[in-house]
Amino acid sequence: CMMRTDRDLKLLSFLVTHKAAPLDVVAARFFRTAPNGAENTDPVRAASERLKKLSAAGLIQTTRRRLAKQGDVVVDAAPAQGAAAVGERTPPPMPVRTLDHHAATHRAVVKVRSQLEDLGYQGEAEYLDTQVRAMSLAGKPTQKNQTFPCFADAVLQVTDPSGHARVIAIEYVTARYTFEMLKTKAAAFSAYDAVYWLSDTPQTAARIQSTVGQAASCL
Repeated sequence: CMMRTDRDLKLLSFLVTHKAAPLDVVAARFFRTAPNGAENTDPVRAASERLKKLSAAGLIQTTRRRLAKQGDVVVDAAPAQGAAAVGERTPPPMPVRTLDHHAATHRAVVKVRSQLEDLGYQGEAEYLDTQVRAMSLAGKPTQKNQTFPCFADAVLQVTDPSGHARVIAIEYVTARYTFEMLKTKAAAFSAYDAVYWLSDTPQTAARIQSTVGQAASCL
């Protein structure tokens, strides 16, 4: 039985919650520093080495998949043994058809979190994909065949430098988004304190700017 570090347990909890994540996201979130607090000069390599040990111990699984525009990316998911190590049930597998967008959403969250941290914000909580829908509908009665508003790809709950709580939406947009889709999403996001739009290409970023009147950055 391998010795599990605090970082290992946090990583396993993260994978149980989010089902899958690309290697570069795991590296950025958990391996920027070494256990002794020193900065890692190569977080991806450090992550890969630790993930191999966790995989050998049966705590995670690694699958190499070809994701759109990202080349081969290792996606890690926690199996039953890994989930049990943090007192959770085995998460359902991530549908392959949604993996591209899921990976992009993870990368968008990492990018926005970094920007907010540089501005002095402190992260309190984050929600991705189906978590956003569950959070939005919590405590509200629903009916069969009910239609719902658009949900953001991710939501961050943060504290700004003045100590005020803020809720920020993150939306990753690809070229397939139509004018109507962008307008509908922008209207649905009006309740958030801020919206960060990210895109697949500069052309999509320009279309977001012209359609919703808000700047977007390429992922």
